Amino acid sequence: MVIGRSGSNIQKLTEELATKFKIDKPQLEIKEIEKPDLDARITAKRIAAAIEKGNNPRKIANIFIKKILGSGAIGAEIVIAGKSGGGRSKTDKFIEGYLKKCGDTSERYANRSKLTAFTKPGAIGIKVRIMRELPDEIKIKHPESKEAEKPAERAPIDESKREPAPEEKAEVVEAVPAEEKKEETQKEKAEKPKKERKPRAKKEKKEEKAEEKKE
Repeated sequence: MVIGRSGSNIQKLTEELATKFKIDKPQLEIKEIEKPDLDARITAKRIAAAIEKGNNPRKIANIFIKKILGSGAIGAEIVIAGKSGGGRSKTDKFIEGYLKKCGDTSERYANRSKLTAFTKPGAIGIKVRIMRELPDEIKIKHPESKEAEKPAERAPIDESKREPAPEEKAEVVEAVPAEEKKEETQKEKAEKPKKERKPRAKKEKKEEKAEEKKE
């Protein structure tokens, strides 16, 4: 169906690619799908074709889920939403096995597809998600433990240049005998220059008044 008689379909595709994308002599390589039940797009097309023929969507979904798991899938999900037989639209979900719906594992290992089946009551949406395999090894990254910051090592202090602590100073002062203290104070007093006393003006005034009275 893809190749066509004597490769007619392939010739059409090569001509369209050459004209649309301006590629000189493009080459197409066609490979057969070994397990079509593990391809979400092919499964969705088959479900849509069966619904358009008038088959019951619930029965079709259960049949295809069994086929998917039977061909080696880990898990599968089929969602059919729309007016299927009744007056109101509804959504039916069919899930089997293990299925990852988020994260990097879902993006890499889950195959998904969306299609629409057109029937007399209205359009019916079909979603297919197939989990083919899981990664061989799952590594959990732990946050690196930060080493406790060690306090910086202080340089050795030269004791000769070190100033004595206030407690040590107090001890030294107390160790001096009282007699030496007295001698030091007397020497300091002798070395200090004596202050000249100014004459008192009040006494002079009193003496002048007394002399005036005698006269």
